[in-house]
This record gives sequence, C-alpha cells and structure tokens, in this order.
Amino acid sequence: MTIFDVAVAAGVSYSTVSRVVNGQRHIAEATRARVERAMAELGYVADLRARSLAGGSTKILGLLLLDINSDYMAEIVRAVDDEVSRSGYDLMLCTTPSRTGDPGDYVRRLAPGLVDGLMILVPQDNDRYLQVLRTSGFPHVLIDHHGASGGSSVVRATNEQGVRDAVRHLAGLGHTAITHLRGDEGQDTTRIREAAFRSECERLGVRATVAPGGFNELVGHPAALAVLDVPADLRPTAVVAANDAAALGVLSAARALGLRVPEDVSVVGFDDVTSARLTSPRLTTVRQPLASIGRVATELLLSHLGPEPAEPRLVELATELVVRESSGPPPAAV
Repeated sequence: MTIFDVAVAAGVSYSTVSRVVNGQRHIAEATRARVERAMAELGYVADLRARSLAGGSTKILGLLLLDINSDYMAEIVRAVDDEVSRSGYDLMLCTTPSRTGDPGDYVRRLAPGLVDGLMILVPQDNDRYLQVLRTSGFPHVLIDHHGASGGSSVVRATNEQGVRDAVRHLAGLGHTAITHLRGDEGQDTTRIREAAFRSECERLGVRATVAPGGFNELVGHPAALAVLDVPADLRPTAVVAANDAAALGVLSAARALGLRVPEDVSVVGFDDVTSARLTSPRLTTVRQPLASIGRVATELLLSHLGPEPAEPRLVELATELVVRESSGPPPAAV
C-alpha cells in the first residue's frame, strides 16, 4: 500500500496526502479527515524514515530510463546529474524492469518515499505510468515524449523538423531514392521520425522506402546489409538512419559490401553524439541538444517542487543539421 493509493481513495493529490502525513497546517479539516479515513481503511502506514526528514523531503530526484547503454542516454544523464548536483539534490538512477512488467507498479515503488520527483526517459507509448503519476499529482517530467502530454511537463527536441531537414539536404544534393532505417518498435521517436520522413519525401517527390532497423549499431549493420546488398539500380543512393548508432552500422555494412561513402551511398544519422564526429568518414547528422534537454528537464522538475508548484509545460528545443563527409551527391550526379 502506497501514498498513491491513499491519494486516489481520498480523491486528492499526492502532495495533499504528503502534507497530512507530515502534520503540516493549512489543510481544510474536511480534507484532512478524508485523507486520514482513507489511510485507516487501506491500512496505510507512513514511511517514518521519510517523515524524519525536514518537511518530509528526501532531497533526491529520480531519473527513470530504459538503459544506459547508448551515447544518447549517457549524454542526457550526465547533464541531469550536473544540474541536480548544483541544485543541492542527489540523483537516483533507475532502469525499467522487464518490459512485460507493469510500469505503474514500478513507479509506485519508486515514489514517494524514495524520491521527491521523477524524470522519465522512457520513450514508449505506454500510458500506465503516466496514469499513476497524473492521478496522484506526483511531480514528474517526461523526456523525449511525443504522446498526449496533458498534465505532464515535457521536454523534447524537434524530431520531426530534424528529419525533414535531413531529407531536404539529401534531395538538394540530387538524391531521388532514399531509405529510412526506422528505430525500435513502440517508441515515440520511431513513429514521429518515420512519419516525417515519409511526408517530406512525398512533398519533394523523392522515392521513399522504410526498412526495419533499431537504435544501435548491432541492429543497424544487418539492416543496412539487407537494404544495400542489391543490384545498383535497386539500391537507394542515401540512407537516413534512426540515430547515430544505427548510422555507424550502415557505414560498416557499406564497407563490408565494398561501397564507398558518400560516393556510392550517402548516410545521415540523428543525435550528433561524440562517435559521429570521430568515425571515418565523419557523420552528417541531425544534432539534438542533449545536454540542454537534460538541464531543462531538471529545471522543470525543480519548478514543480517549490511551495507554489509551476504549471506543466511543454518545451521543445531546436535540432540542427550538421553536414559532414558522409553525405554527397548521388553516383549519377558525381
């Protein structure tokens, strides 16, 4: 039994239950009585360790994410950690359990009591954890979320614009057949980027194909082999990968097939992580302001923790096309 359950049963927010648990004033007696009755009926026992902290605060912020095995995740985590440290809070890093589990139950175990608020970097179309957080009124911020955002603060990059910029760049070089290696199934960014790719190719009169892919090099390599290991007249002259990691897989697949980049096939990534600048050829990519995303997400969460919590906000940070050596004119135009 958690404070979330008490909030739902009493028909109040998490913060109201927290104030009752911690004996704070300025709560209507009828509301206090309703919360105390719900606690008694549910058999809720307050976490005495949390209550012993000043004001009931843990001074810990949580960051919930899928994993940390990508440069994209790592750069955001570093920025969050730096900003949290400057704020006087500590950071608890949490990875999600098995994808077959119930995210709502996992979030209930994390907060409250362990953390004062959550940042969630789980870009999947799963509303269960959002339902729990919004119903209880627990402070939270969604990172890179493109679903319904009512009641939640969200910080994300302009994914759609970034993909459109990449397609326009390639079309401007003369490419008329472009393939998009899509990201992982079930993720917001996969859906958004694929839709933008199809739409922009249609607008520009470019022949567009979409192939299964993913967000890591090990998936990008075999996916690119399937796309590129075909007769030259059937091969796309450019590939827009789901992200930089997948784009590195495309570069390695091209080398394995004896194709030159960009002379035989151009490659564009997404993110502009460190490895994009170090590979050969250096990767043309869409830069996401990853450090700014982490910093703004932390600032938003802190704004919800004060005595007068800020209203939920949507913050979109601009992407930027970075042109390097992996993109050039198509073979027929060289």
